[in-house]
Amino acid sequence: MRESFEEARAKQPSILFLDELDSVGDRAKFSGNYVDYSRQVVNFLLECIDGAQGRDQVVVIAATNYADVIDPALLRSGRIERHIKIELPDAEERFDILRYHVGIKDSDDALRMIAVDLEGWNGADLDMLAREAKQRGRSFQRTVQIDDVIESLPPLQELSDAEARRVAVHEAGHVVAACVLSPGCRVSVSMRKKFRRFDSKQIVPGVTRYEVSDEDHLLQTREDFEDFICRALAGAAAEEHMLGSRSTGFSGSIGSDLETATVIATRMLCSYGLGRSLPFLIETHNVNSTYASRLPNDLRGEVGRILEQQYSRAKLLVAEQAITLEEIAAELLERDALSVDEVAAIVSRNACTSKDSERLSIRQQTPV
Repeated sequence: MRESFEEARAKQPSILFLDELDSVGDRAKFSGNYVDYSRQVVNFLLECIDGAQGRDQVVVIAATNYADVIDPALLRSGRIERHIKIELPDAEERFDILRYHVGIKDSDDALRMIAVDLEGWNGADLDMLAREAKQRGRSFQRTVQIDDVIESLPPLQELSDAEARRVAVHEAGHVVAACVLSPGCRVSVSMRKKFRRFDSKQIVPGVTRYEVSDEDHLLQTREDFEDFICRALAGAAAEEHMLGSRSTGFSGSIGSDLETATVIATRMLCSYGLGRSLPFLIETHNVNSTYASRLPNDLRGEVGRILEQQYSRAKLLVAEQAITLEEIAAELLERDALSVDEVAAIVSRNACTSKDSERLSIRQQTPV
């Protein structure tokens, strides 16, 4: 560390890049025989970043996939203070990355079409695809061509009609729950029926996006957390309501609906004291599904009860909104994507229809 920072100061203005920052660790979580040494490592890195010896023109940049296991002191103001989450590349960004690595000057249209099918691939995945395509070109003793890229792709997979219907119903459940529980929320939804699976990565064929309104509360109540959990579980509830059973599409991986709901429930109990007991156990940003699985039996049981209650609530909600649910699912299945305005129009139209039906029912029951 000392040598790296000294070199950066000697060459300033300079940029010092710290990759895999999580390997340094968090002093509050160290255990075993080397706690003192590990703590010294973190302390010395803090000293280097603070720049007591002067680093006015040294910019420190760090990267990690596990921000939640980094010592909070490293992330405070004056240190690594600005945090930017880098999402997976979209279709146009995948095209740019692929074109850069492959180095093909023409065939942009064909390369762009390939990039569209590679949703969920990151930059390293695309780099590996480019290397395989180049290797194939070398095996024929020529430069890489677009056909080499195509031949290096994993096979194109397509959802069956039944699977596509299930995905549409699942995403429609999220949409309906969001519109009912958070009326100010702007919701859009999309799905894809064709994709290329890379390695063992789980495919996410449907995505519901939520744009929170300016009315979002700075302080949240138990009811707010329960609404979030209900919304997360509404996709599976919609499957069960309309198709008779739920599928593995709502679970099985980090970031899945069930994992998200579990983490929210755990934060509610262990970080915010909004359960049956009050003790503060862990900072909210440190809560993950691994922590949830290690809770004492009473807390783990309470998390389970919350999930069951909100899943039952989600089933009632989608049943009450069955007309809206069916229309959104049908439109999504036909068009693959619905914008914020299109979703709002469907929800508004069916809300008006429901009100008209209620008025008619009241008139019919009222004696003349």
